[in-house]
Amino acid sequence: MIFAAAFATELGVALHVSLREEAFPSPHSGWVIGGIVTAIFGLLLRVWAVRTLGRFFTFTVKLQDRHRVVSTGPYRLLRHPAYTGSLCTFLGAALALGSWVGVVLVVLLMLPAYLYRISVEERAMNAELGSDYERYQARTWRLVPLIF
Repeated sequence: MIFAAAFATELGVALHVSLREEAFPSPHSGWVIGGIVTAIFGLLLRVWAVRTLGRFFTFTVKLQDRHRVVSTGPYRLLRHPAYTGSLCTFLGAALALGSWVGVVLVVLLMLPAYLYRISVEERAMNAELGSDYERYQARTWRLVPLIF
C-alpha cells in the first residue's frame, strides 16, 4: 500500500511539473529551500531510525526473536520516526519542486497508507509485547511530537 501511494505521488509530481509552463521554481525561493531542508531532515531521520532499530528493522510487520521495545535515539519521542522521515522526504521533494499536487498527494495518499501500516504494526506490538509497549505508547507520539 505504501509503495503504491509513493508511486502515485511521485507520478503526480512528475506530471504536474512537466505540464506547467515553468518547469522549476526559482532555486532561491523559500519554498524550494524549505523543501530541500525538509527532505534532507526526513532522509536523515529515517536513516537514524533504521540504524537505531538494528536487527529489529524489517520491511514487513513481524517481530524478531527476543524482540523488545526500542526507546533510544529518535524512538525516545516517536514510535514511528522512520515513517515520519519518509513523509518529510516526500513532502520536502514536492515543496522543492513547487508541486502543490505533490503536497496534496502526500496528505491524501501517503499519510493514510502510513497510518494504516501504523495501526497494523501497533496491534502486533501490543499483542506480542503487551504492557511494555502500552507504557511506551503512553509516553511517546506516533509521528509528530506534541501533535500526533
